[in-house]
Amino acid sequence: MLMGNSGSRIALVGDIQLGHRQGIPIRPALHQRTIDDNCLDGDVNCPRRYPLSASDLRAYVEESGAQYAYVYLFRSTPMLLQIFLVYYGLGSFRPQIEAMGLWWFFREAWYCAAFAMTLNTAAYQAEILRGAIQSVPRGQTEGAKSLGLPTPITFWKIILPQALIVALRPYGNEIIFMIKGSAVVAVVTVLDLMGQTRYAFSRTFDYQTYLWAAIFYLTIVEALRHTWAWLEARLTRHLKR
Repeated sequence: MLMGNSGSRIALVGDIQLGHRQGIPIRPALHQRTIDDNCLDGDVNCPRRYPLSASDLRAYVEESGAQYAYVYLFRSTPMLLQIFLVYYGLGSFRPQIEAMGLWWFFREAWYCAAFAMTLNTAAYQAEILRGAIQSVPRGQTEGAKSLGLPTPITFWKIILPQALIVALRPYGNEIIFMIKGSAVVAVVTVLDLMGQTRYAFSRTFDYQTYLWAAIFYLTIVEALRHTWAWLEARLTRHLKR
């Protein structure tokens, strides 16, 4: 990890410097994960000798008008409304969608629900990752600048691994939220767990069907919570003293 402050000498861990000079990849603190390519547009393809500053790295997470509108829209409206707009709204444009050869996708309720939920959670995850990247101290970028490291190497090997550790817990919360929020897809004829529960209740009028559904959801969430806690402890074991 790089450490440094403006106007002071930058301290450097020797193995990072040695690995970079010998062409050995610097192993990140945790596994790389897929992120929104828009966060890296314009910077990944920059020349390797491009001078690096703290403001350059912050440009990775600067939002354009379209990105801001997308995140704002999907974080400010209910997911149920978004599913309705995709499932019922896009059906109004069937001739145009058929002309593009995509009607096979949007005619299925399951695909429409999965598409809407993906757009919804991507907006939240983009905001989580943006905040995590901005939380990395500026001293890290200053230390990289003192070594002459190119911007992509600094981002992927220094900034992103630290940011992912910060974002690990919020990512787990978002996954759990999506599992519980998936119950709303039953309103567009998708027979998931909640859809099957509603169907069983309509035939038996036994309230225990909803009780068992709650138990199943609780089991899934608890299993995921413990798995994520183990993963977090595993990936952050080097931070414990």
